[in-house]
Amino acid sequence: MELLYIYLNNYRGVFKEQQLNFSNELRFRYNKASKELRVERNDQYLPQFFQIGKERDPEHGKIVNVTGIIGKNGAGKTTILEYIKENLVEGAGGLLVKAIVIMRDEKGKGIIFVHSDLGIEKGNFYDFDFEEPYYYEEKADKMLPLFTSVISDTTVVFYSNIFDARQEREWAGMRNISTNYLVKQYKRDIVEMDENFLISETELYRREEIRKQLHFIYSNRYEMQDLPIKLPERVIVTARPTRFEFQAVDSKNKRKRNLFKLEHFIRDLVNSNSEQHWIDKVKKHFWGSLMNTFFHELQKMKWALIFDNITLEYAFDEKVSLHKKLILILQMMIQMVKHDKYSHDSLCRWLDCIKQLIDFFEVHITKDTVSPVDYSFIIPLDGSENESESSLKKLLDLHLEAARFTPFLDFDWGDLSSGQKAFLSCYARFYALTDHQQIASNMQLQKNVLILIDEGELYLHPEWQKNFLYNLIRYLPSVYTNRNIQIILTSNSPIIISDLPKSNLIFIDKGENGCRVIDGLQETKQTFAANIHTLFADAFFIKTGLIGEFANQVLLSLINTINETPSPELFKRRTELESLIGQIGESVLRTKISSMLKNKIQEYADNTQVNRQLLETIKKMQIEIEELKRGKSNDFN
Repeated sequence: MELLYIYLNNYRGVFKEQQLNFSNELRFRYNKASKELRVERNDQYLPQFFQIGKERDPEHGKIVNVTGIIGKNGAGKTTILEYIKENLVEGAGGLLVKAIVIMRDEKGKGIIFVHSDLGIEKGNFYDFDFEEPYYYEEKADKMLPLFTSVISDTTVVFYSNIFDARQEREWAGMRNISTNYLVKQYKRDIVEMDENFLISETELYRREEIRKQLHFIYSNRYEMQDLPIKLPERVIVTARPTRFEFQAVDSKNKRKRNLFKLEHFIRDLVNSNSEQHWIDKVKKHFWGSLMNTFFHELQKMKWALIFDNITLEYAFDEKVSLHKKLILILQMMIQMVKHDKYSHDSLCRWLDCIKQLIDFFEVHITKDTVSPVDYSFIIPLDGSENESESSLKKLLDLHLEAARFTPFLDFDWGDLSSGQKAFLSCYARFYALTDHQQIASNMQLQKNVLILIDEGELYLHPEWQKNFLYNLIRYLPSVYTNRNIQIILTSNSPIIISDLPKSNLIFIDKGENGCRVIDGLQETKQTFAANIHTLFADAFFIKTGLIGEFANQVLLSLINTINETPSPELFKRRTELESLIGQIGESVLRTKISSMLKNKIQEYADNTQVNRQLLETIKKMQIEIEELKRGKSNDFN
């Protein structure tokens, strides 16, 4: 199904009697008073406009249309996407407000859904191969089948990199890959498997995002050489700074007392270990951080740990390495609780994880992998998938198993900027929805895919914003093969507008009576391939000009100073004011203000010059007079 048109009678009090055209082939207009629906064909419509280069390959997906919803902050762009998610997605509940929704199936057959209070009594829509309208009422039992099939055979994908704690949901016909949703969902998924898992949402989100990005990197490193970003070549693993902090010990509680003693013993063992090489210092820090987390876990887990006869007088051979000493102590702890099956089995699993982590650090922290940054090491990603990817996956799994309450490792791509990370996150999330990434076939995307993107260009440099839509149009058909793809995206930026014809744009403005759809830019400007500076200058975006508000206020103050300050004072301050004028980047504006200053002080400057010349003349005459007087005095003598 392709979404063509929505008429909103009153949605959340934000959109009242507003019309949204999502088709660049057909334009719809509904007259509520006469209940007439008119359809017109766009004479400038170009079939396959968004099919470029090799993406015309039949095996690739097909971009059927792209619509940009453009508006300022608070104009209602996101609200339109929310209407689509809440009313059109399968399983969301169906059409629950008064509206008209027009769809078209793969065969070109048009389908119209209209609320009974609105009605369509006339129009020319039959001439464009549209069926008799389907009428519905809010929450009408007789229309229940309609509620779940408004946008049938279609998966809606919602992407946003914004995190503002907004409540997000996911329905049967939807895949929500927004940051707001994933931060919560990752935690919900793992708590369903283990209710005792209390790691923070943000920590779990970061870890799962890295895992998802890792799948994308190894699947595309050699398949797609023309990706717009450089794929990372390494992961930096850092142990968080750790301190052994002890809780107050109840002297009457033997278990707490003995656990406290054991913790002290292991701390002393770690701290007393010799550091023959700076690599040993890094290993020691990782082991210490791991063991500190281990004791935090023991204090929080509700195990029946009973250390009746704890023995700390353990003799170690001096040649035994620290990590082997730690493993021996952990094995001793298991023997202490062997009479308690639950505690024994749980601790066995936990300590097996600890042992693997210690072994992992011992193998991977070497002179070739330690980073110049203290307490970190590198896992390279340029090896075979079976080596580096499996190593990192194993470490992620072990850390997830061990640090259920207190994470002790940080993971980061070592050679990516913030903008590159944003791109990587976006591509990895879309890639995670591809067919071969889905375990069950019923999780695969439908034949038609409607992709909703809320301000996807955020956090990107303008140069990358300029390529954002182009990269999507190339990438999505290559991973969503044999599918029809419709994209609806929101943006504040004129940079996105220059990639779309005006018939593919919906301009939203905010007025006194709510948000409204306007015809477009002033003077019916064309938008496709338009100069970005020209688009910026349109009053739709910036009514007060293209100068920053601070600079604008400084210039207004400067002009007022020139106009209101007396010329003598301006003349005294001319050096300061000329220096400020010289900072103005716009040459026309700089020349105009400079001319204002010169005109204001010119007359005073000229008079000052004349006065100075007169004073010099008077001084010369006075000197001549004095010389004449001295001459006459000498004659008398």
